[in-house]
Amino acid sequence: MMHRVHNLCNMCVECAEQQPLLADFYPVRGPVSGGTKLTLVGFHLNAGVEAELTLTDAVNEQLSVSCLFYDQRRSNESICITSSSSRPFNGSTVHFTVDGNVVPHTVPPHGFSVLPDPTIHAIIPQETIVR
Repeated sequence: MMHRVHNLCNMCVECAEQQPLLADFYPVRGPVSGGTKLTLVGFHLNAGVEAELTLTDAVNEQLSVSCLFYDQRRSNESICITSSSSRPFNGSTVHFTVDGNVVPHTVPPHGFSVLPDPTIHAIIPQETIVR
Protein backbone atom coordinates (compact mmCIF):
# COMPACT_ATOMS: atom_id res chain seq x y z
CA MET A 1 0.00 0.00 0.00
CA MET A 2 1.37 3.44 -0.90
CA HIS A 3 0.85 6.57 1.21
CA ARG A 4 1.62 10.19 0.53
CA VAL A 5 3.31 11.95 3.43
CA HIS A 6 5.01 15.28 3.88
CA ASN A 7 8.58 15.24 5.10
CA LEU A 8 10.19 17.90 7.31
CA CYS A 9 10.78 20.16 4.30
CA ASN A 10 7.04 19.91 3.53
CA MET A 11 7.79 18.05 0.30
CA CYS A 12 5.34 15.35 -0.68
CA VAL A 13 6.93 11.93 -0.91
CA GLU A 14 5.50 8.49 -1.48
CA CYS A 15 6.38 5.65 0.81
CA ALA A 16 5.35 2.07 1.07
CA GLU A 17 3.79 0.83 4.29
CA GLN A 18 5.95 -1.86 5.81
CA GLN A 19 4.13 -4.88 7.20
CA PRO A 20 5.78 -6.30 10.33
CA LEU A 21 6.19 -10.07 10.62
CA LEU A 22 7.11 -11.87 13.84
CA ALA A 23 9.18 -14.97 13.01
CA ASP A 24 10.32 -16.20 16.44
CA PHE A 25 11.19 -15.22 19.99
CA TYR A 26 13.46 -16.44 22.76
CA PRO A 27 13.82 -17.54 25.52
CA VAL A 28 10.77 -19.80 25.66
CA ARG A 29 10.26 -19.70 29.43
CA GLY A 30 10.55 -17.33 32.34
CA PRO A 31 9.62 -16.98 36.03
CA VAL A 32 6.12 -16.19 37.30
CA SER A 33 7.48 -12.96 38.85
CA GLY A 34 8.24 -11.64 35.33
CA GLY A 35 11.28 -9.68 34.24
CA THR A 36 12.33 -11.98 31.41
CA LYS A 37 13.98 -10.15 28.51
CA LEU A 38 12.19 -11.57 25.49
CA THR A 39 13.95 -11.10 22.15
CA LEU A 40 11.62 -10.93 19.15
CA VAL A 41 12.99 -11.77 15.72
CA GLY A 42 11.27 -10.88 12.46
CA PHE A 43 10.91 -8.23 9.77
CA HIS A 44 9.89 -4.56 10.05
CA LEU A 45 9.32 -4.93 13.81
CA ASN A 46 9.89 -1.17 14.16
CA ALA A 47 6.96 -0.27 11.87
CA GLY A 48 4.19 1.76 13.45
CA VAL A 49 4.14 3.68 16.70
CA GLU A 50 2.62 1.48 19.39
CA ALA A 51 3.47 -2.22 19.71
CA GLU A 52 1.95 -4.69 22.18
CA LEU A 53 2.84 -8.31 22.82
CA THR A 54 0.71 -10.59 24.98
CA LEU A 55 1.36 -14.24 25.70
CA THR A 56 -1.87 -15.98 26.72
CA ASP A 57 -2.16 -19.43 28.29
CA ALA A 58 -3.28 -21.87 25.60
CA VAL A 59 -5.67 -23.61 28.05
CA ASN A 60 -6.94 -20.77 30.26
CA GLU A 61 -7.32 -17.47 28.39
CA GLN A 62 -7.64 -15.62 31.71
CA LEU A 63 -3.92 -16.18 32.31
CA SER A 64 -1.61 -13.96 30.32
CA VAL A 65 1.68 -12.11 30.43
CA SER A 66 2.23 -8.78 28.70
CA CYS A 67 5.59 -7.70 27.40
CA LEU A 68 6.74 -4.07 27.71
CA PHE A 69 9.11 -2.75 25.04
CA TYR A 70 11.72 -0.91 27.07
CA ASP A 71 14.10 -0.03 24.25
CA GLN A 72 13.69 1.33 20.74
CA ARG A 73 12.33 -1.39 18.49
CA ARG A 74 14.65 -2.36 15.65
CA SER A 75 13.62 -3.72 12.27
CA ASN A 76 14.83 -7.32 12.64
CA GLU A 77 15.07 -7.67 16.43
CA SER A 78 13.29 -6.07 19.36
CA ILE A 79 13.40 -6.68 23.10
CA CYS A 80 10.62 -6.52 25.65
CA ILE A 81 10.32 -7.46 29.34
CA THR A 82 7.58 -9.78 30.58
CA SER A 83 5.18 -8.82 33.34
CA SER A 84 4.34 -11.07 36.27
CA SER A 85 1.64 -13.72 36.15
CA SER A 86 -0.78 -14.76 38.87
CA ARG A 87 0.40 -18.38 38.47
CA PRO A 88 2.54 -20.59 36.22
CA PHE A 89 1.30 -21.88 32.86
CA ASN A 90 2.74 -24.09 30.13
CA GLY A 91 2.66 -22.99 26.50
CA SER A 92 1.00 -19.86 25.20
CA THR A 93 -0.68 -18.17 22.29
CA VAL A 94 1.16 -15.13 20.87
CA HIS A 95 -0.80 -11.92 20.27
CA PHE A 96 1.33 -9.19 18.65
CA THR A 97 -0.24 -5.92 17.54
CA VAL A 98 1.18 -2.73 16.06
CA ASP A 99 -1.00 0.37 16.18
CA GLY A 100 -3.96 -1.88 17.07
CA ASN A 101 -3.52 -4.16 14.04
CA VAL A 102 -2.78 -7.86 14.47
CA VAL A 103 0.68 -8.72 13.19
CA PRO A 104 0.98 -12.02 11.33
CA HIS A 105 3.51 -14.40 12.76
CA THR A 106 5.24 -17.63 11.90
CA VAL A 107 6.23 -18.33 15.50
CA PRO A 108 6.93 -22.03 16.05
CA PRO A 109 4.37 -23.74 18.27
CA HIS A 110 6.72 -23.73 21.29
CA GLY A 111 4.91 -20.79 22.90
CA PHE A 112 6.14 -19.31 26.17
CA SER A 113 5.96 -21.10 29.51
CA VAL A 114 5.68 -19.30 32.83
CA LEU A 115 7.48 -21.31 35.52
CA PRO A 116 7.44 -21.04 39.32
CA ASP A 117 10.07 -18.67 40.67
CA PRO A 118 13.34 -20.44 41.46
CA THR A 119 14.12 -21.27 45.08
CA ILE A 120 17.64 -21.11 46.50
CA HIS A 121 18.29 -24.02 48.85
CA ALA A 122 22.00 -23.53 49.49
CA ILE A 123 25.03 -21.49 48.49
CA ILE A 124 28.16 -23.57 47.99
CA PRO A 125 30.91 -23.00 49.03
CA GLN A 126 29.90 -21.32 52.26
CA GLU A 127 33.41 -20.04 52.82
CA THR A 128 35.87 -18.33 50.54
CA ILE A 129 39.40 -17.01 50.74
CA VAL A 130 39.22 -13.27 51.26
CA ARG A 131 42.17 -11.13 52.28
